[in-house]
Amino acid sequence: MDSRQYRFAYLIRSRQDFPEDFPPLSANALFPALFLPRGGADWLGRSADPPRVILCTSEGLEVHFHPKSSSAPAFFPCNEYLSLQTGRMLLIGWIRFASKDADLRLPYSRRVDEPVHIFLGMLRARFLRPDRALPGDRACLGDAPDLKFQNALNHEIDEGEIERVRLFIGPRTHRSGYWPFRIKRSTPGQLIALTDRRLLWITESFERTRALYGSVTCYAHPGNVAHLEADSRLSISLRNGKTWTLDIPEEMRKDAREFASMAEACIMTRPV
Repeated sequence: MDSRQYRFAYLIRSRQDFPEDFPPLSANALFPALFLPRGGADWLGRSADPPRVILCTSEGLEVHFHPKSSSAPAFFPCNEYLSLQTGRMLLIGWIRFASKDADLRLPYSRRVDEPVHIFLGMLRARFLRPDRALPGDRACLGDAPDLKFQNALNHEIDEGEIERVRLFIGPRTHRSGYWPFRIKRSTPGQLIALTDRRLLWITESFERTRALYGSVTCYAHPGNVAHLEADSRLSISLRNGKTWTLDIPEEMRKDAREFASMAEACIMTRPV
């Protein structure tokens, strides 16, 4: 059957589940793999996003595109320099993989999102190995997470994963402009946490606005973190060339500096 007609993401749990119109799986493929269906078509039936298969092997992560597309397979070593981003905006979703040499964004429809969540959990278990827990209590800085961010954090944290230090900056509401055209605006909420497995960032910031009905999640292995710096912004430089930047309100800058100091101390003392 032509997999371009498939409409939903699904887990490939064995070779029998692999789409027949894709090239055969490599001998060292690990299961489950993930199938992402073709994106929405235009009025000519064309789509910028062909069917895709994401799978792990003993060497790393492979992304294969439908043979009728012009896209070559992509490869990402599952090492400390891989970072991930996931987006959830109502029915719009995406997965983004970034390494030193490649950066690939894979959009998909969230009508069936559970296979994606299961696959990413399996992927994290393979490339995010827990470090030994450092002594001391967990530090929670900034605001208390609201219901949206607490649910997002609960959804993201894996079983057995331990938070070490967390900073949450809740949305701030302000008015801009001049009367009678003053407009009420709100800044996006931001949550960043260092766990025993990764640096995790959950944000409502999307295309310079606050996404009320969605969020973007980024994470990277602690060994991928090159430097953290906090002032009016919290800037995190990754060794794969990516930079995460969080705007910090003035009243939160002390907490942001403390987070950067504590997180960097944990990362520098992690076992090699």
